[in-house]
Amino acid sequence: MLIFEDGQNTAQEKLCRASRKYVIYTSATSSVVVYVKQQPQQPQQKQQQQQQQVDYFNPTAEIAKLKRKLIGHDSDMSPIVLLQYQAIGCPTLAPPPGATVTYTNENTASIKCNKTEETWSLSCERNVWSGDIANCTDVPEFSDPMGRDANPFVSSFTYFPYSLATAVTIGVLLGIVVGSVPLGLAYAFLKRLQIILLFIEKLIFKMKKN
Repeated sequence: MLIFEDGQNTAQEKLCRASRKYVIYTSATSSVVVYVKQQPQQPQQKQQQQQQQVDYFNPTAEIAKLKRKLIGHDSDMSPIVLLQYQAIGCPTLAPPPGATVTYTNENTASIKCNKTEETWSLSCERNVWSGDIANCTDVPEFSDPMGRDANPFVSSFTYFPYSLATAVTIGVLLGIVVGSVPLGLAYAFLKRLQIILLFIEKLIFKMKKN
């Protein structure tokens, strides 16, 4: 006997008084609702037939575990017949490589890439996740001369102290080289001018003496 429900709130009214409702949570966002009814004791042959009937309405491993638990929990307990089972919610999402799943509630989820800001929103509709999912953009990783891994999205100022010291050293060396050239030329010019003036002074002195 199968009893179909229109909603969880009215399900108990449609079932017999002896029936029971069990909820098995199979993941973070999905569950299985099972309705069972306790039957009076019957002969062994009818019990085996009833056992097969329970297996017929028990295609999932979760229902089989519940059936064994309910039947084997107490030896004095009457046999139990499965009336109905129903899956509620969507299965657990398998995110694409390099992404993380975040559940806002049981009906909404978001997938975000770890290296970029790409995000996709999904909604649970009729036990199926609805929404578009794409692969995360492959971000290549680079390594600097120091042997450290660097992400191209990270600012180049991450290693700013080393770059500043190198730039200052190179600037000082260039300043010394460039500044020494005109100073050397000026020094040589002054030396020659001094020699020329000294020669002229000696020449004038000789002319006056004669």
